Amino acid sequence: MSNYKLPYLVGIFCLYLLLVLPCPAGAFGISPPHVVNDRLFPGAHYEQQITLSRTDEEKGVKCKVEYDIPGFEKWITLDPGNEFVIPAGERVAKLVVKVDVPKDAKPGRITGNLRITAAPLEPVVGKINIVLGAQVAIDLVVTSEKFSEMSVLQVKINDIEPGWKVKVDMKVANKGNQPITPDRVVIDVYDSSFKNLILSAHQDRLAKVKAFETKEVSAYFDQKKLEVGQYWGDVKVYRNGEVAWEEKAIFTVQPKGTLPPQPKEPAFDLDTMPLWIIYSVVSAVVLILLAVIFITIKKIRRKKHN
Repeated sequence: MSNYKLPYLVGIFCLYLLLVLPCPAGAFGISPPHVVNDRLFPGAHYEQQITLSRTDEEKGVKCKVEYDIPGFEKWITLDPGNEFVIPAGERVAKLVVKVDVPKDAKPGRITGNLRITAAPLEPVVGKINIVLGAQVAIDLVVTSEKFSEMSVLQVKINDIEPGWKVKVDMKVANKGNQPITPDRVVIDVYDSSFKNLILSAHQDRLAKVKAFETKEVSAYFDQKKLEVGQYWGDVKVYRNGEVAWEEKAIFTVQPKGTLPPQPKEPAFDLDTMPLWIIYSVVSAVVLILLAVIFITIKKIRRKKHN
């Protein structure tokens, strides 16, 4: 075969491959391409969402996930499962990786991969069907060290009706491995001109956010002064003595019967009770018991002398 014919033959062969080998899923991407957490503790639950995307949405594909984490496969489960379908017409699918660390797990590092393949949902008979794939790297660390880290992502002042409590909703992300919540939330309410202070209140009874969880936490403030109209609210969220978030926003007091019923304030339980209150109650109970014991002993001694 002469050398000048070789490029033509290669070109013809490549054209043949393009015609015969369809790529039903197109390019297949994963974001982020890893699951990383170096703050897990025995008994921890952690979730991370992975986005799968493809460029060709004309045909459906079946995705399959295989584990390459020797000895730790039972730690990880997937939602919607190890096998799922990206239907025709959809380019994006969400895969939630859930990590459940056993309570008796020992400190250490776990590494491995999740291998994801995408094959045609309806293979073309007589043609070679390409199976696309990608990997999600797994890098987890189990530790006995405690981490406390919190981020406030959003603050909202709700509209209310006369006599209702002022309700402030905060979206809080716990990035540590211990339950956490803001130390205190302070609100100053001004008139619509933002000149005259009408109400100032604070709240430290707040629900805890579990480790690695993002949750809406609500603060309720008693008030009887606000009439129908618009007001400015200046909200400060504190953590470790510092302002973690400050929000200035307008909210409205609507006429009675305008809004749906206000959600009830969470129950006042030990999980949300400030520590100083717990210590005060416990101390008071102990003192009362000691006083009762002392008085009882004194009465018994008097009877003996009589």
